[in-house]
Amino acid sequence: MGVFMQPIFFQLGSVKIYTLSIFLSLAFLSATLVVWREGRRRNFEEEKILDLVVLMVLGGIVLGRIVFFLLNRSLFSSVLDFFLFWKVAGVSFFGGVCGAILAAMAYIRHHHWPMGLIFDILMLGILLGLGIYRIGFFSSGNGFGTVTNSILGVIFLGIPEKRHPISLYEAVFFLFAFIVLYVFWRKKTIQKGTIFSLGLATVGVLKSLLYFLEDITLMKNPNLTLISRLSIMVLGSLFLYYFSERKIKLDFGLIVRLKQKFSNLLLKKGKSRDGEDKNRSSQNYSATQKS
Repeated sequence: MGVFMQPIFFQLGSVKIYTLSIFLSLAFLSATLVVWREGRRRNFEEEKILDLVVLMVLGGIVLGRIVFFLLNRSLFSSVLDFFLFWKVAGVSFFGGVCGAILAAMAYIRHHHWPMGLIFDILMLGILLGLGIYRIGFFSSGNGFGTVTNSILGVIFLGIPEKRHPISLYEAVFFLFAFIVLYVFWRKKTIQKGTIFSLGLATVGVLKSLLYFLEDITLMKNPNLTLISRLSIMVLGSLFLYYFSERKIKLDFGLIVRLKQKFSNLLLKKGKSRDGEDKNRSSQNYSATQKS
């Protein structure tokens, strides 16, 4: 299956057009189109929506690059290499997600927009963009996992044995998640912020599960990588709770009351068992006296 991978899409003289660059552009345009279309449908200003997208991209790149730099200092010969992407390529996925979210939150608060609604729109675009991007990542011969003999195994360029196509798994999942969440989104009855929270949590779950199929020998900090992916799942769960508009004090009080009821129930069962044991012992004693 390696014949379907083409790192260089086409070449004109000395100018090379890379497959990953084309898919990255398609991913950005597709995600922007979805966000712009759904934002306009909900009566948001088109120009401000597009400004938000650009700001999120910049926030994701900056913080993602910072986190990558801090975790992989050995790859950088100087601080100047931080800005030289062509020399030391790499952006932290976790840092990129957090950077994009923080940039979006700042912009949304500045314009007094409903955060849950905007985040839902953004998540739809992000999932579609990620799906297209990971197709390009696979098509360029990247994103392979551990060796496998299963039917899902793929021979990547320059690698003799079959490997799990991690990037292809991610592409299928992201596109499927986009379709499912988009169907829920169009119903307009779902709680604001739910689409974003579920999307973020499921992305964290997928990345965490695929960790066990990836070649961790290629990772600089495998344990930290897994922790960061689990953190995305936890972050999505926290956002889901936040957008549900539940009160922490009330929920904590409910947990305390349930704990008390459970303790009382166990106590009653313990007392009833003690009573049954006493009745049995008294019956046994009376039986021995008669005999």
